[in-house]
Amino acid sequence: MVRVLVLDMDCASRDLLVEALSLEDCTVGVVGRAEEALDRVKQGGVDVLVAEVHMPDGLGWNLFPRVHAADPRVLVVAMTSDDSWETSRKTRAMGEPLFFYAIKPLDMKEIRRVVCCAGDWRRKHLFQGAK
Repeated sequence: MVRVLVLDMDCASRDLLVEALSLEDCTVGVVGRAEEALDRVKQGGVDVLVAEVHMPDGLGWNLFPRVHAADPRVLVVAMTSDDSWETSRKTRAMGEPLFFYAIKPLDMKEIRRVVCCAGDWRRKHLFQGAK
């Protein structure tokens, strides 16, 4: 079971993601603000954060390193409708915990595969670390 937290201020986008990810072996929570997402990560129980890069209370390239500091095991699937080179560069340059970068509109089958792959990768690396 992959525990997913969706961060997006757009309710329609969040609803589509929840519906798509619920078809897989995922439990899905939703938040609409970056600080809420950070608080949820700090509380534990998040494997993958699927997050909009541009939020009213912060930018992904500022939030994602804070997520990593709060729990380095959380992987991030970043998404945005901003297809500018600068946004892509700034988001991708942060390195960990970025697992995947997507441009909206999203292909929901692809996002399901990516989230499941992130969950598998996380489990594999946590298991290897326990040896």
